[in-house]
Amino acid sequence: MTTNAASVPSARPDGAVFISYHHGSGSLEADFVEAYLRAGGIVPWRDVCDLDAGVVTRSIRDAFEEGLSGAVLIVSEDIDQSEYVPEQELPLTLNALEANPDTFHFDIVNTIRKQGTDKLDVEAPSNKLREKCPRADELTGHRQSALLRSNMPEETPVNELGTVLRGLLRRRLDHWKKTKRDQVLDIEVQTRPEPNHRSVSTHTPTACDLHIRLRQNHSTHIPDELDLHCLKAAIPYLIDAIDEHKIPHVRFRGGAHPSLAWALGTALPKSRPGIQTFTWRDGQGNVWASDQSHEKPKTSMEFWIYQPGSAQGERVERSQLRQLPGLGNESQNVVVLIAADRHQNAPLQELARTRGNGRALVIELHGPASQNGEKRIPSEEGAALAHQVGSVLRELADGAHLHLAVSAPVGLAALAARETNTISLDFYELATLTGGVKTYLPVMRLAAGSKSPITGVFPQDAPEIAEIRQLVNHTPHAVTIYSEDEPGKPLLSEAEWVRRQEVGEPLEPLLVGDRQIKLTRIRQGQIAPVPPMRPGVGYIVPRISAEAARRPDFFFPYDEVRDANGTILGCRGLGYFGAMTDRARLYLDWISPIPDELP
Repeated sequence: MTTNAASVPSARPDGAVFISYHHGSGSLEADFVEAYLRAGGIVPWRDVCDLDAGVVTRSIRDAFEEGLSGAVLIVSEDIDQSEYVPEQELPLTLNALEANPDTFHFDIVNTIRKQGTDKLDVEAPSNKLREKCPRADELTGHRQSALLRSNMPEETPVNELGTVLRGLLRRRLDHWKKTKRDQVLDIEVQTRPEPNHRSVSTHTPTACDLHIRLRQNHSTHIPDELDLHCLKAAIPYLIDAIDEHKIPHVRFRGGAHPSLAWALGTALPKSRPGIQTFTWRDGQGNVWASDQSHEKPKTSMEFWIYQPGSAQGERVERSQLRQLPGLGNESQNVVVLIAADRHQNAPLQELARTRGNGRALVIELHGPASQNGEKRIPSEEGAALAHQVGSVLRELADGAHLHLAVSAPVGLAALAARETNTISLDFYELATLTGGVKTYLPVMRLAAGSKSPITGVFPQDAPEIAEIRQLVNHTPHAVTIYSEDEPGKPLLSEAEWVRRQEVGEPLEPLLVGDRQIKLTRIRQGQIAPVPPMRPGVGYIVPRISAEAARRPDFFFPYDEVRDANGTILGCRGLGYFGAMTDRARLYLDWISPIPDELP
């Protein structure tokens, strides 16, 4: 079938990427694809974000006429029930691809397994859409990326969205290389607004080449847990694309939480070959650049040690830091806050109590006063300050693990992160809890030199401890909880055992001396049965099930009480693993089927 060039506009290499999916069976997958692409710098065009009510068909046609850089078709189980996908969206997509084969990028994300196997059903797109769109036969020979859940223990979850992101980034940066004469890659960064495609719309043009947008958790106001998992997976593809295209100058624009700035700085450290300048232009127009002068800045840097339970810090000299008890080599954990002028002491003290030995170091930065008396850190001093901060952090991290929070300009955070390319640390954001309580929550673990600078994402949900009024025992035995060595009334096993499913795969036997020992490789599956979440109810389950489920209402027996023969009589309390938020847990198969090894 040929296409009339006048009816199909040229694709825009810097335009949004259209997501085509069936609302009934593909919405969860569309949510995940959208979050993943945004974390990698690609702006999706999706109807729930970008359409006004009642104008579906017209708006979709307008999107294609305005110019898109590509499309992703999500093939879900009931996509054959859709009207819009086969009758409107797929023909528009195939027309755009036919008219612009060199500039329009088309991907199929297939969520359907071939019946009776653990493989992708490559015939599903054509088979399900052929009746309503004869051109669907063209899909069989097109590239497909799998996004498969594991509904049974013998099935392995598969997430090949990295392949989609790699292709989109390559196409986008090929265009950049041909058109950007100043060789500066501009990346817009944001963690606050609700996302839509308008950042790359012809109605609101932008100078940026890529757009990283993370959602904000509506309850805590820190970056959303699912989006951070997507960022963890997406950053390596962004780094590879920058290396592949030999990009010498990278400039970030916009406002973001410090954790995102630190992650991006860690991803592109000063030791990385090829990056000549790293710049961050913040929301106020201040430019923080790696090639600024390292001369002694006017901004002063002070070091304050806060002791356990003390509201007042003790000022010390930098030369004293390594000799102070509880810092450097003398402690496994060091809590550090980088703060511009004032900071909130109560959350810092709580962080020090729970993560360190009660002590915390605050690196205070005091900018010079302007003519109107206002103090601010001059952005032109960013490189020099980042160099000093990085030097201190490297010294403290020698033999210790850093727990870091930043209450300073994000541009400075990004530059400082580039100076700490040898450090592994846990990064914290100041979150707002119920009732307006402020606390530092861990959001990610970072380490330069790894496959991804983000080596782990911390779960953000917490048990509603005050709300638990009933405990239901889902273990195969009674649970007796001791109080001051006195046993309480046993909690009988009231329901079916919540256990983690597994499937065994026979391997070659072990040869130990003259004996052959049978060996089986175990593949862990999902937990089953899955009790529903109920207000006020907590479940006691086996430890391995609690760790796998990552639910806020799952607890396990902890601190066992044993008799003289070592037999377990009960426990002194219950244990709890960090729980994912409801939104992140929906995508557990694809983002973290094995829990990150985080404390």
